[in-house]
Amino acid sequence: MELTSERLICESFGIGFFACPIPDRGLPESMDFVTELLEKLTILSANDSRIAFHCRQGIGRSSMLLAAYLVLQGVSSTKAFTWLTEARGRSVPDTQEQREWVEYFEATTRNRSKMT
Repeated sequence: MELTSERLICESFGIGFFACPIPDRGLPESMDFVTELLEKLTILSANDSRIAFHCRQGIGRSSMLLAAYLVLQGVSSTKAFTWLTEARGRSVPDTQEQREWVEYFEATTRNRSKMT
């Protein structure tokens, strides 16, 4: 399947599609974009929608975003990575920078919620 047709194929089966382009082994360009996306997914999940995260190997980018999603649900980044590592059967995410990004996301999210 061509990646350019992924949205159309998903939508033809009634599956919502949200893209968050991240280079392989890379990091998101915008913390705000990721936060908004994950907040939308939280709302969908609360309304009984199923959500899935994927990337080419399911180790780096998707694990990083899923860990950030779990952080928004109140799970620590350490616990999130433990769960994901157990589920994948190998250490995730792909790079130390991806792990540090989620830890930074966690600190930023926690600080933001303290201010509101």
